[in-house]
Amino acid sequence: MCDSTAVEGMTLNEEVVHLRRQLAKLNRRVMSIELDNMQRQNRDKIVYALGLAYFFLKTVLWLSRP
Repeated sequence: MCDSTAVEGMTLNEEVVHLRRQLAKLNRRVMSIELDNMQRQNRDKIVYALGLAYFFLKTVLWLSRP
């Protein structure tokens, strides 16, 4: 990040612009993390459903053996 001496030399308008830019960068990072998290949750749901289906099928096949 930047040190406090660089911020001290700024006018109020420059500080506002600088803070808005930082806020925009943080917002993009948070949105990216949230998107990754949603994709991971969807992938986990699919893997969990496939695992349950596999074990259910194995159990049915095991119980139906003579």
